Amino acid sequence: MENEMRKLGADFSKDALWQRWELLDGINSAVREAVLERAAAAGIPGFAIPVEQGGSGLGAADYCAFLEEASRASGGAGALLAAHFAGLAPLLLYGNNCASGPLRAAAGSQGAPPIFAPAIKENPADPGLIPDRVNTCAEKVAHGVVVTGMKTRVAGAGVAGYFTVLAASGDGLCWVVAPRDAPGVEVMPETARMGLKFCPVNDVRFDRVEVASENVTKIFDGPVPLLDYYRFVDPVFASVAIGIAAQARDMAVAYALQRRQGGKMICDHDLVRLMLADMDARIAASCALAYGGRSGLLGFALAAECAEQICLDAVQVHGGYGYMNDYRVERLLRDAKTLHAMAAPRARRLEHINREIQTMR
Repeated sequence: MENEMRKLGADFSKDALWQRWELLDGINSAVREAVLERAAAAGIPGFAIPVEQGGSGLGAADYCAFLEEASRASGGAGALLAAHFAGLAPLLLYGNNCASGPLRAAAGSQGAPPIFAPAIKENPADPGLIPDRVNTCAEKVAHGVVVTGMKTRVAGAGVAGYFTVLAASGDGLCWVVAPRDAPGVEVMPETARMGLKFCPVNDVRFDRVEVASENVTKIFDGPVPLLDYYRFVDPVFASVAIGIAAQARDMAVAYALQRRQGGKMICDHDLVRLMLADMDARIAASCALAYGGRSGLLGFALAAECAEQICLDAVQVHGGYGYMNDYRVERLLRDAKTLHAMAAPRARRLEHINREIQTMR
């Protein structure tokens, strides 16, 4: 199945991404819509949804294989599709058949499938919030819950049809699926950033948003289920970094085999050979940790760090051309740096929580 998924990812990249490559490095709603239409036609939004809900029933490993190939053409497109999986993940893990309507919609059984976006992070600098707590609340009412709060840097928010919101309810936490068009949902202007520009990142405000009870997961207590969630989605985001790194490696190898410096091919210089060999080692290490089943919470962080270093080395192999748009490797570097900026703080925080849990035990 992995080979079939990689082929599907390569075909999707060829048809939907590579031919629009110049337009993917910016905020262009028409281009995003066209790419998402091709993704919907291929059934991509429903890959991970169970068959009984109208989806393909494929696992996270299959989705990772697809995303690796798609991220070679566009790290931003890969990040957007990874964020969609992260939005679906709470329902796949803890849903207990909740939100069956949104899931069937994402599987494409009700027309164009919507994108899900995970609304998790809150601004720690906000003076009105309590640090290290989920301040967004889900208040129980007669027919469901009312969600109130503010989430920051929500990946995929600009094109999302549903938000999967992490909220406090009573003495525990829960996930709430809130439709984008529900009264009280406000998506802020898109956040400027260096890379991954195809994937919209926005702050989202929920002002007493009423959500039906069937769109709320069971309440869980303590951080363990939340850590399990991150372990589940970690390899998916890592696959985006691995795809970017693999493309940068291939471009560096191709350039080194074509150009000459100092009277011989670039690839014949010992230092260049060492750089190229180090790229292969870093990609292999990223794959081993992310897909080996024992990544903990560091698979995404390591893959993103390795991708950034590989892209830096690829720019060096290209020399001055590496900083020019014509050679494409500079965009890979910007995407990798942005992905690394997303991964590192999250990994440090989650590992801190994980150590606290181990100490308690």
